[in-house]
Amino acid sequence: MSNEREYRKNNSSPGDNKASVAGKSRGEAAARPDRMQHHNRRGRRKKRAHSAGRALLIVLIVLLLGTAALGLVAYHEVNGLQKDVDALQSEAGTLVDAATELDLDRVRSSLEGIDSKLLTLDEKLYGTLYLSAGNLVPSVGHDLGTAHRLLQFARKTIATATPAIEELQQIGVPDKAMLRSDDPDLSALLGYVSAYMPLYERYYPEIVVLLDELETIPRFETEFLENKIAPYRDKLSTVRELQPLLDRLPTHLISELAALVQANPIDSLHTDQGYNLKLLDAYLKKYLELKVEISETLRLASTIELPMLDTELLDTVHAKSAELMELMVEAEPYLPVADMLLDKIDYANYLLVAQNTAELRACGGFPGNLTMITIRDGWLNFGGVGRIYDILPFVSPPAIQPPLLIKELFGSFCQTQIRDASFNPHWPFVASVWAYAYENDFYQGDHLDGIISCTPQLVHELVGLTGDITLFNGVTINGENTMRYLMHEVYFQYHTAGFANYSKEGNEDMVFDQVFDEVMGNMLSELSFDRLKGLLDLIGRCVDQRVIMLWMADQAKEQIVMDAGLSGSLNFDPEKPQIGVYYSIQDSNKAGYYVDLSTTLGAGTPNADGSVTYPVTVVVRNTMTKEEIELARYNDYKLMGTYDNNILSSIYFTSPAGGSISEPTWDIVLNGPSTYADLPYLLSAEYEGLTFYYHRAFFLVPGEELTVRYTVTTAPGVSTVPTLSQTPTCTNFR
Repeated sequence: MSNEREYRKNNSSPGDNKASVAGKSRGEAAARPDRMQHHNRRGRRKKRAHSAGRALLIVLIVLLLGTAALGLVAYHEVNGLQKDVDALQSEAGTLVDAATELDLDRVRSSLEGIDSKLLTLDEKLYGTLYLSAGNLVPSVGHDLGTAHRLLQFARKTIATATPAIEELQQIGVPDKAMLRSDDPDLSALLGYVSAYMPLYERYYPEIVVLLDELETIPRFETEFLENKIAPYRDKLSTVRELQPLLDRLPTHLISELAALVQANPIDSLHTDQGYNLKLLDAYLKKYLELKVEISETLRLASTIELPMLDTELLDTVHAKSAELMELMVEAEPYLPVADMLLDKIDYANYLLVAQNTAELRACGGFPGNLTMITIRDGWLNFGGVGRIYDILPFVSPPAIQPPLLIKELFGSFCQTQIRDASFNPHWPFVASVWAYAYENDFYQGDHLDGIISCTPQLVHELVGLTGDITLFNGVTINGENTMRYLMHEVYFQYHTAGFANYSKEGNEDMVFDQVFDEVMGNMLSELSFDRLKGLLDLIGRCVDQRVIMLWMADQAKEQIVMDAGLSGSLNFDPEKPQIGVYYSIQDSNKAGYYVDLSTTLGAGTPNADGSVTYPVTVVVRNTMTKEEIELARYNDYKLMGTYDNNILSSIYFTSPAGGSISEPTWDIVLNGPSTYADLPYLLSAEYEGLTFYYHRAFFLVPGEELTVRYTVTTAPGVSTVPTLSQTPTCTNFR
């Protein structure tokens, strides 16, 4: 029984326990009220804590499971989104490569792929998950809006680009090699540009609208997102740099120029009819019409930065634009002359005179070869190369009576022999004498519009520019040896008893005739960029060195020539000071090849009246060596001089206009026969308002160097450094 009672005691139900407690006496219960109440409160508190903990645990478990599920969904969504972004970036890279390579088929394919991926990406970004996140977090909402606008912008851009690409495919694009060429086909490029003009006019306004819209799209607040998109945004933004260039694009004029080139291709410049001056005139007039627009367009193109273009192509654009700007600057002084010459292309006559540097004269040289240039109905043709006596009289016409001063300065032969007018360095005087003799003696009534003078240096420079020439006698001349051959070796070849180095076939006149024909044909056979640039550089050098000079019979036209610096005139403008150093050989020989002539202008010293004084040093040298003299004697070559190879010489020094020149001093005693010993070493005279110091007859001994020193002073108030006008020699071409 006891065990049973124990079991019941330990396993009694709560009801039994209550009955037991209730059965106790009221006194016992009353005696322990606090204890009982405390006991009851503890029991209730434990029960409530147990229930709340269980509920909290359930909630936590549910939240954890829900968050995990949501995170799993988000992971899959974000992971899918990242893959879409990566695919889009890859396609964008393909597009850039295709555009760089000018592969329009790949460009179109890439645009289609990008458009599809943009649509998918936009739909995902605006799914329920992302909208919910955007509503919860403001920055996420802002970035979602930015992303949506960028995607829509990209799709609009593609919608504009796609039809433009299709039209470009129909027209075609230049080969990359053409665009990067140092000497592109200008006619072909202009043809493309002309064909693109309708596309430009149609699509350019839409591009401007897109660029404006791009600037209104905000940037991402999330840094890594902005870093991702920034390179593409910046590339598109830089297109804005093209806007000033495109806004100025003279579409109608470009189209007209392209139409002109297509209607008058460069290869029609030279035909069996001659040289097409109508073509040149049309090109020049169109250029003058476009000059301002072209200049500004090139200025913008030379500095534009477009990261979407590969570096090599962009560098080519910059370089070519800068070169074209430089070309325009170089051409500017000669444009009025070209326009003036092309103004009369129906009927005109010009005489081209080659002054021979081997037979030095102050103005350039002996006029050994002359050529008639005729212009009829827009076509220019050259006559055959003739000797001076075939075109001009041997003796000056009686009507030509130079002033006594000219005879004193340059010799009486300036009057008696027409060929020797070039002892005077003043080209307008020389040309006017030859023009008068031509019109009033041999070719009465046939008016000369002008005379062009050149020295063999022009031929040397042109051969270097246009290419080698192989002569009928087997000799090849190039940009290194032309001057040496024409001024020296050709005379050894044809004026010696037996110079073994050369064939005796033909004569020097046949050589000059072939060289002239081939050089002129090569020079005008094309008008490429490099040819034009090289020709302008060449003309600039030759004008500065008196290698090219032009005289016009019409005085108004002659003034245009003078303004361009082509007149070969003595300088009479005090504001543009110039000093002159001129040299002549009095003897009939080819010794001019051996003469060196160099002039150095020292640092200036300012004067109280605003003028500046400069020291001048002139060095003249006979460079013949003993070996060359012996070689000439051995081969019976008699053209090196008749005074035992001492060169009978004249030299002239002029002051700047409005300024002065001091009496020169000589460093060595001049050597020469006693018949010249009684002449004063230096004489002075005023000619055309300039002070001349000169010596008309002295000898340069082989190997001897003569140094002359003096000072020149500019006109009062003129601080411009004087330029140099000097007889061209073979100094730099031996």
